[in-house]
Amino acid sequence: MHIAFGYGLFTGGLGAHYGAERLGCTVIPMSRGMTERQIQLITDFKPDAIMVTPSYMLSLVDAMERAGIDPRARS
Repeated sequence: MHIAFGYGLFTGGLGAHYGAERLGCTVIPMSRGMTERQIQLITDFKPDAIMVTPSYMLSLVDAMERAGIDPRARS
């Protein structure tokens, strides 16, 4: 589970993190921002799920397409 919610005072990141662990998921605690690093971790670790706001997911997909990466590819 790639978590792209903030881990600061907003409790979304921590709540998502511990909830995913409770479900038995391995967690990639990326937090928010740093789009290029987000993309690198997504392409390296190939998470089965990403927890992120819909608007930032669209930004990630746009950045991946600009970089020549197919966001639908699993390999």
